[in-house]
Amino acid sequence: MRKIHYILLGMKYTLLALLILFASLLIITNIYKFDIFDFSIYGATTLGLFFLFYYFDKIIWAVESRPRTGSESMPGKEGIAITDINNEGEVRVEGIIWHARSYNGKIINKGERVIVEGVEGIILIVRKI
Repeated sequence: MRKIHYILLGMKYTLLALLILFASLLIITNIYKFDIFDFSIYGATTLGLFFLFYYFDKIIWAVESRPRTGSESMPGKEGIAITDINNEGEVRVEGIIWHARSYNGKIINKGERVIVEGVEGIILIVRKI
């Protein structure tokens, strides 16, 4: 998980704690018969926090599910070596030709299937399947 996910998750649970706090204040308000102004402030705040709590799930989902394109989507994808890869060479992944480097320094022959282990700039790090 990315750092933003943890930040949003922390904010969500902080809002949950505030929601519980203000809900308990509503109960205390009813017990000790505070005036209606206090009740409306606590009620509006609790309602607002409830809606923020509800929408934080949607924000987290939107951040986490953004489409990945280009080199950041490559790890885990399969391809074929179109040249011999002796430290460096070229591979075709999803119909696109990429510069590639062997993951563990081993030679990968032309035509062998490879899997992308990572990306360094515009160079794919691949290993033989």
